[in-house]
Amino acid sequence: DRSGPTTRPTAPFPPRSEAKPVEAEPAPAVRAVRQRLTAETAPRREGPVVPMRLYAIYVLILLAVPTLGVSCLVALLAVMRRDGSTDPLEHSHAVYQQRTIVGAVGAAVVGALLIVVNIGVLVLFALAIWVLARGAFGVLKLKSGQAVPHPRSLLF
Repeated sequence: DRSGPTTRPTAPFPPRSEAKPVEAEPAPAVRAVRQRLTAETAPRREGPVVPMRLYAIYVLILLAVPTLGVSCLVALLAVMRRDGSTDPLEHSHAVYQQRTIVGAVGAAVVGALLIVVNIGVLVLFALAIWVLARGAFGVLKLKSGQAVPHPRSLLF
């Protein structure tokens, strides 16, 4: 007659097996991170060496809208003092930046004068969009190591 619960004596630890554990397939996110890290440590291809001052001017151009044109005036001073470059990539970006900044200053003056007749707000809004678009386009071209196709154009 069994009147109570029966317990079996168990070992304090499970028996140790000599087989190697099976490695699970890593998650897709882990694989992506591993591939990215491997790609970052792989030797890079040599591209054109771009001076950092070109990136600095683009930063000033892109900051012209939130700083209400103050950074654009600083960029104008930097661009006007710049000497000519013999590198076609650098030259095309320098001309593009100069046209962007001079055009922005001219349009800002016209927009400020036209505020009196209530058209200036639209001109200044269009100017903000134009400056941001040209700045972003220039940065993308510079980052990819390409010259600006039509640097003297007021569009792209």
